[in-house]
This record gives sequence, structure tokens and C-alpha cells, in this order.
Amino acid sequence: ELKVAALEGSDAVFVRSGLNALKVIDASTGELMWERTFPIQEYKVFDALNETEVILGLRGGEFYHLKRDVERPDLVSNHVGNASALLVRDGEVLATGGDDGSVQLHPALTGHTDAWFVLDGAVASITYDHGGTGLVAVTTWDRTIALIRPETACVERILTGFDAIPVGASFSARSGEGPWRVAATAGAELSSHAPTDHDGRVELTPARGDLVSLG
Repeated sequence: ELKVAALEGSDAVFVRSGLNALKVIDASTGELMWERTFPIQEYKVFDALNETEVILGLRGGEFYHLKRDVERPDLVSNHVGNASALLVRDGEVLATGGDDGSVQLHPALTGHTDAWFVLDGAVASITYDHGGTGLVAVTTWDRTIALIRPETACVERILTGFDAIPVGASFSARSGEGPWRVAATAGAELSSHAPTDHDGRVELTPARGDLVSLG
């Protein structure tokens, strides 16, 4: 299964090229920057800290910090259940998700201690709107998106009614209207949800083929 992660502010694109292998490609030139095979079991999810460091989430729930020039990765977190989603920013793990619907928010995100909660369906992705609403969007295989306030770990809103599994959510600002939430599903459905519960959603031009991520 091919997985790809882009690094914000960089041309580096990280590509899972095997069960325990990773390639880093320069998006501007297409050249291979570096590649590694890890002395660990198959990893399910990953995200980049910078151009030479990544966090890997294993099937058993362990999360490892891998550096390009260091032989063995360091264990940095454990998630109860199999790892299925990961959120990192500014070199720190902010949240992890599992295929049992469990979500762990780390102190770097909550501002105090770890916070746990469980949603219906395996967690597909976790997004954080750190510059706007301050909300965390968690998409699940149960065709829902939960919007969570990290400081309290309270679910503020649930988005439902998708025709396929949501594979990602992002936050976009409309002039004079505040932040909107854009959702994408595996069935190529794109929709934009207003911050309130009363004005419905706007269907966007659909993509072609099945979507696997949204950035």
C-alpha cells in the first residue's frame, strides 16, 4: 500500500515504498534525496518532522522516531490498539489514532496532560487547525468527522452524511465568513461545511478516482 506525506515549507516528499522502507524525493526535481529500510516490523502510518526525521506508527501501536543517519529508531509513544493515524507539528507528536476508534491527544496539543476518547469506527486521519479555530478534526471509517476542542477533549460537532469514508479534512478561510471545513472522501466527494450547524454544506467540484488524502 502506497502512502505519501509532504513536508510543509519544503520540497521533500516522503513515500512509503515497502513494508518497512521509506524514500524521500525532491518534488521540484524528482531526484531521490535519501531512502532507508528499517529494522522494525511493518509500519502503518508516518509523518515527517523535518527533511531527515520521521515518526513511524507500527501495527502494534508503537510510534518510533527515525533519523536518517541513525541506525535504530527510538520509541516515543505507545497507542493502545493498532496505529492508524498520526499528527505531528513543529517536531512533536500531537495526537495518535487507532483502528479501534481511540484517539490520544498529547500534552503538546492539550497544554496539560494526555487526553483519551473513543469514536465509532477506525480513525482515518487527524488534522489540527492551530492558526484558526484551534479544533482537531478526526475522520473515521464510520463515515463521520469529529471536531474536537483539544484543551478539554470535548467533541464540539460531528459531520455526517458522507457517501464514502472521509479520508481527510482541512480548514480553509473565506473572507468575511471565518473558517470553513473542507472534507474529502474515498469516493471523490468534496464538501465544504460552515462553522455553524444551520447553513448546511456546499458541494465542491468532485475529484477523479478515489481520494487517499487531503492537504
